[in-house]
Amino acid sequence: MNDFQNIKQQYIDSATLNSKAKAEGNYKVANKQAKINLKIIQRIQAGKADINILLELLNYEYIGVSTLAAIDLLRFRHETQKAVEKLEKIAAMDETYMGVDERLSVMAAQIQLKSWKEKGYVT
Repeated sequence: MNDFQNIKQQYIDSATLNSKAKAEGNYKVANKQAKINLKIIQRIQAGKADINILLELLNYEYIGVSTLAAIDLLRFRHETQKAVEKLEKIAAMDETYMGVDERLSVMAAQIQLKSWKEKGYVT
């Protein structure tokens, strides 16, 4: 596995574990995974990892990963329109048959969109 794929897999794993741990109320695991995610983000900021990892993950099948990838793209102000479109799609999802972890992702998308729009960062 090359470095790009390795970092991408680490992001997927940490985002998935973080989302599921939050849903279970296991904040020790969630916080540990958030720290792993932060290290990946710091590597991207430092130019030691490719930001396109996040772009590729916008359409990842698990909503916890795609939501976090969209939020992180917004933070970098990279491919903002694509990130906003993804968050809008997630925010509008029908939560009827979703698990708690997926509902938390929908709520995160709604909150992030509202916050960024209120600040005037996106329209």
